[in-house]
Parts: sequence; structure tokens; C-alpha cells
Amino acid sequence: MTETIRAEGTTDEGTLQVVAVDKEEITELGAPSCFGLETDLSFKGDYKVKYAVEGTSEDVVVLEDLTFIQPTSAALQMIRLPFQEADVFILAPQYKDCHGIQIYAFAVEHGSGKAVQLQFEEEFSRASTSYYRPGTTPTVKDNKLVLKSTEGPGGEGSPEYNMAERMYQLDLRQNAMVMVLRKDRKS
Repeated sequence: MTETIRAEGTTDEGTLQVVAVDKEEITELGAPSCFGLETDLSFKGDYKVKYAVEGTSEDVVVLEDLTFIQPTSAALQMIRLPFQEADVFILAPQYKDCHGIQIYAFAVEHGSGKAVQLQFEEEFSRASTSYYRPGTTPTVKDNKLVLKSTEGPGGEGSPEYNMAERMYQLDLRQNAMVMVLRKDRKS
């Protein structure tokens, strides 16, 4: 049985893949919304994240009951962000959203090739997901992950609300992206 690769990201040495564990439930959205067009596809199931190098693979984590919404059934290309210690891959299962694009992050350490899921650590919380503002893209600045978001009722991007930039430092010892700065600015 061939595996269904739902998403992947390529390092210089190997490939990080998100693979359906069993059969996926695949449907069309059927109506346009802030999650996508009526013809977009929804894929739902449990997905294994693995890192494959030269014919061998190592399991990283299983993401249970995950929903992808994408325009096509082609494998989604994860965003590859270069850090000094590792390549960080951002997985956004849904390409659109009303308020914030939910993301997962994975790191592949330079040299060792060790792949891990990263947690997002903030002052009082630690979570397996974070988010960024629709219409923006996660970036790296001064070896820190930069995620943009809007604040205000429902997170709308109205001009009267501030746009926040959240900056995270990669900490491979804790398998985490640790928030080091949050700055608000007028959009």
C-alpha cells in the first residue's frame, strides 16, 4: 500500500513528510467561506510526521484528527525557515482562515539530522500550535521566528487595531519556540 503524502518539506539531506496513517476522509467544501472556495478539498484523518533520509525514516509524531483544507490534492509544501542550529518547517494545514492561520512547527537539526516537533512557549502557556495573520508569511529575523497577528475583536485586520509581531527563539534543548518579544504597531 502506498502512503498518501499530505505535506512535505525538504532539507539538504532528507525530507520531512506528513503521511496519512489510515484512510483519509476527503470532501469538497461545497460552499465558499473564509476557509476556502467551494471547490477546495478537505482532508481529515490522523497523520504521521516522519523524517526520511536515504531510504530510512524516523517517526517524529502523530497528529490526530487533523483537517487539511487545500485547493488541490497535491502534497502541500511546508515553509522552510533557516535557523543557525536547524531548518524549521512550518505546517499550515489550512491555507485560509477568517482570523489566524493555525500552524505546527518542526525542526531538523543541522549535523545530526534529528527531527522534532516544536512547542510554542509563551509566558504562561506551552502549546503544539500557534498562528499567523492571513495574508502574511512566517519569517526569520535575527535568528528568530516572526509571526504577525492582528489584535481586536475577533482579530479582524481593521486599520484602527494594532498589528502585533511575535518573535520566538528556537530552543532545541526544550524542543520549543520560546516567545522573546511581542511588539504592537499600528497597521
